[in-house]
Amino acid sequence: MKVLISSTFSEVKEEDYIIHKEFKEQNVSIPFEKQVFKHCLFENVNWDSEIYRVEFEDCEFKNCDLSNLDFSNICIQDCSFKDCKMIGSNFSESVLKKVIFQDCILKYSNFSFTRLEEVTIKNAYLVGSSFNETRFKKTTITDSHLEECEFFHTSLKNMDFTTNQITGIKTTMDALQGLKINEFQALELIHLLGVIVI
Repeated sequence: MKVLISSTFSEVKEEDYIIHKEFKEQNVSIPFEKQVFKHCLFENVNWDSEIYRVEFEDCEFKNCDLSNLDFSNICIQDCSFKDCKMIGSNFSESVLKKVIFQDCILKYSNFSFTRLEEVTIKNAYLVGSSFNETRFKKTTITDSHLEECEFFHTSLKNMDFTTNQITGIKTTMDALQGLKINEFQALELIHLLGVIVI
C-alpha cells in the first residue's frame, strides 16, 4: 500500500486530482468543485462546505461528521464510511458503487433517484431516510434501523430485511414483491393491505 501524505484541505483546494492524501482532525469550510479524491483517508473530519461534482474513489472515512453534506450528482466508488455522523446527508441522483456504510448515523438522509451497486449498509441508523426511485443492485442492508423510511417506486426484490427494524416503513405493495422479511416484520407491513386485524 502506498504511503499517505498528511495534508490540509486548503493545501489541495486548487488541485484537480487529490491522490494518496490523509486528512485528520480538520474542519472543512472550503467548497470543492469537480475534484477527484483517490486513495485518501479522512479521519475525524468535520465537513461543512459545498461539494459539486466531486468524485471519491478508494477513500476511507472514519469518525467524520458529514451531516447535511450534499453528495448529490456525484460518484462514490470503492469507499468506506465507518462510525460517521451523516444526519440529513443528500445522496440523490448519485452513483454509489462498492461502498460500505458501517456503524453510521444516516438519519433523514436522502438516497432518492440514486443507484446503489454492491453497497453494504451494516448497523446503520437510517430512521426517516428516503429511498424513492432508488435502484438497488447486489446491495445489502443488515442490522439497521429503517423505521419511518420511504421506499416509493423502488423495487426491494431480493433484498433481505430480516435483521432490520422496519416499524412505520412507507412503501407500496408492489415495491415489496420479493422482499425477505421475518414473521414479526410481516405484522408491521400488514397495514399496507388496508385491512384491520382484530
